[in-house]
Amino acid sequence: MNQTDNRFKILEKYMTVVLMALAGIFLLFIIASSCGVIWLKVLTAIFTIGASALCIAFLYKTKLLLQSRSLWMTVAAVSLIICTVFSLIVHFPAPL
Repeated sequence: MNQTDNRFKILEKYMTVVLMALAGIFLLFIIASSCGVIWLKVLTAIFTIGASALCIAFLYKTKLLLQSRSLWMTVAAVSLIICTVFSLIVHFPAPL
């Protein structure tokens, strides 16, 4: 295994951890939205969108944004941004 493949494996490992943590924070955002905790909803939305944007910027900077072997990282980060923004726009979920 050459050094480039080894670096990509390390990057893939860390990005998996970061994206799973962001997915957990997104779930906290959904729970806060459904319970009506506005300050937690705003805080988690800002963090989810900001950290996902940083992931996309990092992938762009390392020239891995649209490569086939790292496309799943790009799709995961973009989908977190889209889901959070869409949820904020349509006010779903809302407290009962």
